Amino acid sequence: MQLIKFILAILFLIIGFTFALINHTPVLLDFYVTQVTLPLSVVILLAIGSGLLLGSVLSLFFFLRIKHENRRLKRQHDAIRKEVTNLRTLPVKS
Repeated sequence: MQLIKFILAILFLIIGFTFALINHTPVLLDFYVTQVTLPLSVVILLAIGSGLLLGSVLSLFFFLRIKHENRRLKRQHDAIRKEVTNLRTLPVKS
């Protein structure tokens, strides 16, 4: 398994290196107050990285909300189960 991970890491490094060599054209980024010139490969990687980061943060909020809902439903289920158990143990009145 370690060998496969190592081979995949080397493969991604080679692909990344060739990607950077192919896309070395400088690109001007204008941030209203300043301008930055970066290689196209860096701009693409920054865009992908920021998208991954934003997606991870939004997913985190979604999963935290689902986890909270799950906890609430488990408490409600436990309360209903206790109530049913108590009702089953009550004597039947005629």
